[in-house]
Parts: sequence; C-alpha cells; structure tokens
Amino acid sequence: MKVARTWLNDWVDLKGVDFKSVIEQLSLRGLEVASLKELADDHVVVGRIDEIVDHPNSDKLVICKVDVGDGRLRQIGCGAKNMKAGDLVPVALPGAKPPGLDFEISSRPLAGIESEGMLCAEEELGLETSSEGLWILNPDLPLGMPALKATELEDTVVEIELTPNRPDALSARGVAREVGAIVGRPIRESAPYFEAAEVGATARRLVIEDAEGCPNYVLSEISGVKVEEAPAWLRRRLASIGTRSINNVVDLTNYILMDLGQPLHAFDAAKVSGSLCVRRAKVGETLEGIDHKIHKLIEDDLVIADENGPVAIAGVMGGAATEVSETTTDILLECAYFDPTTVRKTARRLGLHTESSHRFERGIDRGQTLEHAMAAEALLRQISPSCAVKGRTQICAKEVKPLAVELTLDLVHRTLGLELEISEVSSLLASIGLHSKVDGLRLEVSVPSFRPDIERPIDLVEEVARLHGFDKLLPTRSEVQMGYVHRLKPGKSATIVPKAKLARERTTRSVLLAKGFAETLGYSFHGAEQGVFLGASKSDVLANALAPELSVMRQSLIPSLLKTLGVNIAQRAESLALFEFGRVYLEPERQRLGILVYGARQSHFSGQVPWDFFDLKGLVQEITHGLVDHGEWRVPTQVHESLHPGVQAEWLVDDKVMGLVGQVHPTLASQYDAKGPVFVAELEWSWIAEGLGDVPQHRPISKFPAVSRDFAIIGLTERPFSEIEELIGELRQGDPAFGAVFQEMSLFDVYSGAPIPEGKRSLAVTLTYRSSERTLTDVEIQAADQAFLGAIHSRGYELR
Repeated sequence: MKVARTWLNDWVDLKGVDFKSVIEQLSLRGLEVASLKELADDHVVVGRIDEIVDHPNSDKLVICKVDVGDGRLRQIGCGAKNMKAGDLVPVALPGAKPPGLDFEISSRPLAGIESEGMLCAEEELGLETSSEGLWILNPDLPLGMPALKATELEDTVVEIELTPNRPDALSARGVAREVGAIVGRPIRESAPYFEAAEVGATARRLVIEDAEGCPNYVLSEISGVKVEEAPAWLRRRLASIGTRSINNVVDLTNYILMDLGQPLHAFDAAKVSGSLCVRRAKVGETLEGIDHKIHKLIEDDLVIADENGPVAIAGVMGGAATEVSETTTDILLECAYFDPTTVRKTARRLGLHTESSHRFERGIDRGQTLEHAMAAEALLRQISPSCAVKGRTQICAKEVKPLAVELTLDLVHRTLGLELEISEVSSLLASIGLHSKVDGLRLEVSVPSFRPDIERPIDLVEEVARLHGFDKLLPTRSEVQMGYVHRLKPGKSATIVPKAKLARERTTRSVLLAKGFAETLGYSFHGAEQGVFLGASKSDVLANALAPELSVMRQSLIPSLLKTLGVNIAQRAESLALFEFGRVYLEPERQRLGILVYGARQSHFSGQVPWDFFDLKGLVQEITHGLVDHGEWRVPTQVHESLHPGVQAEWLVDDKVMGLVGQVHPTLASQYDAKGPVFVAELEWSWIAEGLGDVPQHRPISKFPAVSRDFAIIGLTERPFSEIEELIGELRQGDPAFGAVFQEMSLFDVYSGAPIPEGKRSLAVTLTYRSSERTLTDVEIQAADQAFLGAIHSRGYELR
C-alpha cells in the first residue's frame, strides 16, 4: 500500500508534524513501512531557456542556453520540441537525482557536445507516469528555486506492508486514521470532495439473486459524462503511488479505491442490455475481460450480468464489451460489497490478482457502501462538470450495525501487564474510531464496520498494546496459565505440572537426539499422490489447496519424512536418521511419532553399519519400554502398499495396532533418489501415552549376578519371531518356577543357508535369568532351560 504525505494531509492536519517520526511510529504500531521516497530534490531548480540552437551533430536534438539565476548560462542538450525561448522549465543540475529516475545527473557529452544537466518533464520528477515534452512552468516562479518546492509539489511517498487482517489500512483514509492517533489530531469524518446528494429517481433495474455473495450493491446512473484526460492534480496524485492515468472516469475509480478503500467499476450504459443481475455464473459461460483474455466461468463464480450474459466478474475484473471508451457519454457506476471467500476463490482460480480483488478478499467496509457511492458521484461531478446523476439504486440485504464487544480492565492487566486506568484504555481505542461506554471497570466497545478483524475482547487488547506502544511493554510475571494445570484445592492458585506423557515425550526426544537422530517439522499437508501408511486412506483433495503438493491434510508423518529425505539426498547426504512428533488428521485427530533411517549408522565396534529392519524394530521397543510391557509383533493382515511386501510388521497392544515398522517400497524410495533401502516406523503416540499414570519410577538393579544362556532355534522361515515372544509370555504366566527367575530375552542373530535346511532359518536368542533375592543355583537354571526347550519343541521348533 502506497500513500503520499499530501494525500494523508487531506484527511488529517499534518502542519508542523515531523513526518519521519510519524513513519517510525507507524512501524512500531504494526503498519510496517517498507520504503520511503522523497518527491523532492534541491538540485532540480527553476530555469529559464534564453536561447535554443540546433545541435550540430544531431537533427533530433537542440542545445538550450539556460539561466538558473546564478549569473551564468548553462549549455544543456534536449530532445523535446514543446519549449521556446523564455519558457521556465525544471533543470536538473549535476548531482541531482530526479524522483522519477534511477540514476544521478552529471555533466557529460551528448552527441559530442557537453551537456551541463537535464531539462525535465513531469515524468522524470515522478509527477506523471508518462509525459510528452518538457514541463513548462508558471512564468512568475523565481529562478534557482527548487522546482518542486516552487510549485508546492514536494511530497513524501510511503510504502506500507500490511498483514491480511488489516484491510482498513488499504486506503489513505485508513492510514490517516492511524496517523491521527499518533499525532493526536482528529481525521475528517468524510472525504473533502464528499457531498451528500439525494437522487429522486432510481437507476436501471437491478436484481440480486445471490445475497450471500453480494449483500450490498449501489448502482448510480450518470449521464452527460465527457471522457477525457483527468485533471493534473488527479494524474499527479495517482502518479505519486505509481498508478498510470487512463482517463478521467477510470482515474476516478482508481482514486476512490486508494482514497477510501472502495473498489468501483464503471460500465458504458449504452453497451449494457436491459437490467443488471448479480448471480452465479452458468455452465459454459465465458467473459472477455478488460485484459482482452477469454475467461471460462464456473458455477461458483459470482458475476454481474445483463440480458445477454456476464459483463463483469464480481470483485475481480470488468468485461471488455461494456468498457468505458472515448465515445462514452452515460455510465453505470457500481459500488458494492462482495463476499471475500467468493472473490478469493475466483481470483485464484483464474489467476487474476487485481487491486480490487486484493481488497475484497480481505474485507472492505461493508457499512459505507452508499457513502462511498455518493463520494464517487461528487468527485465525478467536479472533474466532469457536464455530468449529472440521473438515478441511484441501492439493495441492502442486511443492515450493517457496529459490533458490540465487551472488554474488562482485568483482561488488559493480565495479558499485557499494564496498570492502565479504564479512561486511558477508552481514549486509546477512541483515537482509532473504536468508541466505547464505560461501565465501572468494563468497556462496551462499538466496533465499526471498517474493522472486520476485531471480533473478540483479546482483539481489543491487541489494539491497546499497539496504541500504547509495544516498545513500552515491560517484562512482568505473567498471570496467564500456561501448559497443563493441576489445582490442589478449590480457590487456590494454579500450578504448572507437566503430565507424564509430556515428560515421556521429552525423554523420548532426548533419547533419539542422543542416538544421532535429527528432529524435523513437516507441513500438515502433503500431495495426494504420496504413499498410504499406518491407518491412512485415500483422502479427499482440498478444494482450495495452496499448491498441488499441499493438497491433502496429512494422515501420516511418513510422507513429510520422505520429502525431507529427498531434499537431503539432493544435497549429497549418504546417511540419515530422522524423527518427528506431529499430529495426523484421521478420526480421531491424534499425535504420532514418525521415524526414518537411511544409509548406515555409526557402531562403536564395527564403524559404519547399514541400517536394517531389526535396528528400527529394536528402537521402537526401546523407546516404548516402560510405557507398554505387553505389546506383540505380527505380520500385517493387510499388506501396506507403500512398504516392501516382505519387510513390514505391526506392533499391537491388546489387539490394537499401535505402530508400524517396515522398509519403504523400492519403487517409492527411488522417487526420492534413495540408493539403498529406507526404513520407517510410525507409532500412535497419543494412544501409547494415553493410559500413563505416573512417570516411570527407578527400580534398583539386583545385587545378585545374572546368568545368560544362548540358544539357536530352527523353525520355518515364515514363522515370525513374535511366536517365541508369545511362548515366553505363556511360560512366565504358566510356570511359576520359570517366571521367578526369568528377566529378559533378546534376539542377536538370524541365519538362513547351509547347513540349515531350505525353507527354514535359525534364530539365536539370549535368555537372562536373575533373582533380586539370592544367587541362582544350577538346579534352578537347568530347570528354567528345560522348561524353555520343552516349550519350543511343543511348538515344532528344534534346537540347532
């Protein structure tokens, strides 16, 4: 948003104000100033052309002898033809940087003849976006005086970067409201050119078929318009913010847009057939826009149509067929409010981002539509005195009333830590047009329609913070409750007590980081073509996605981990170990832990060791130890299509799938340029941590020695290791002698090949026995061994 100081001065008196100080305050109040441009240069002065002679080396140039009041004539080359001896013109002396140029003027040869400066047109001084010939000045101006100062056209142009929630500041009026609050001066209630004029007749018939898409529409029918060049003041005002002048009618609509924030559209009345109708587009309808491109419309698009079809895309662009031209004499002037969501969807789908759509998308002032229409009519009468308003039609589906929001002083104190009086809060809000009624320590604030972003008390607190000054907020102890709270007794202050699952999440994060893993943070969206993982299904594509690769709300963390893998492989990473805690959007929405490994891990004894399936399976068991002690592994009943069909396993607790471990399908892995296997795991962290009570407690290690026994067991290859784990569980429950001494079992080797028969494999396990009360005897150990061997033989396994 660009606005000039003189434009702001139309709304608020800036006489005697340090404007640069005001600019600094704007940034501190949330209206960040991106750039500042001075339309002034003391090296561009008033000069008089005393003599004009032909250039000896060019038939397109002349040599002007110019007097700038310093007692000598300067020789300056020029290509313009509209000047004569005696004319006063702007002269850019060496060292000047005219506002409309991006270089410094210097003395230099021009077609072989030394030129001591430059004679300027209005375009070079930033007063016009295009011009022909030099700017011929008033003959009464003093020589040598800065030209822009002499003509009272010095100015400062400010460019402000606005957040989407501040549509009120997308106009000179809105910025002036903030400036007025800074300097402590009131702004005008209406535009300087505004005249409230009653019109007896109605304009052409108007029909609103879609009141949701267009709740408010004013149509003014104006006759006797003479389409011509806009007056100089209007052209210069628009040129100061970089807007090209077209003609007086188009320039009027652009001026109202930038001054009041109200988009307008002018139709050539003679080219509109019959009545106008605001409706949704019909199947197959098209419109040639004023950009002279054919735009295909769909049923969701809101259009303005006459009896022959659409003549404008509501809030986005007008049609070429009804465009105002030099032959136009009567116009239909549209001033309306269109639904922000409807305009945004249409503009994005068609790839049309205009100044009008930019404002409609964010929400313009719905309550001032009639006032804005009358202001436009009044200004048009000033710049085209021959015109007259024949009729005006207004359709307002719903009366717009200020929103009442209650604000308590306690909320201000607790949120900001400021000890303000209620009267101070009321005055701060009133300075930007938010007037209120004081009721003790409460305010009933009337929020006008130009601030659609203010809906809740906390929004008003933010306004108080802005207006008081963020830089004046002091560090104070917050009274706001943070995190999980636990109340010991009714009425007592809350204390921050982290729940066990938060403590375990921190512990798990620390464990993974200590093992060399890197934590990632992925988008909550991914592409529809990405893999389907744990519990996921083919998801509906978002209707208004930011991009194709962000078109589906994620149902798994694995796709974002794979995307991170691809980015790192592109940077020549050979090994990766990643994890992410994040939410997935299934029913119900929940938190998961995703893990990915690729390449090799660092082993203390063996150096670089390739990651494999069992590394990840063991890691899952390690990080869930103490959370769940009765989980079991199984081959998935339904193969996960994004994983290798022979390398995947599900982890169950009480017959509920709590996790998935497997190798990414080679076809999918190749899409990320992986040169080797990629292993992933995903755990239902919300469910795992759901049944937690206290944080796991420390249990002393037995002071008595442990005894380890190794066994190599031969069984069919397709039989999972989980069968052995189930067998151990049954032994612990059914054989008290075994259960009393058994501590743990671990798998340390899997082997197939000679001399193991084909179709079978060897599983090497270590059983650890220990008592917390005594040293175990040989008899107890042998009895435990025999119980284990008897159990595996009964299940069809044999000892190697």
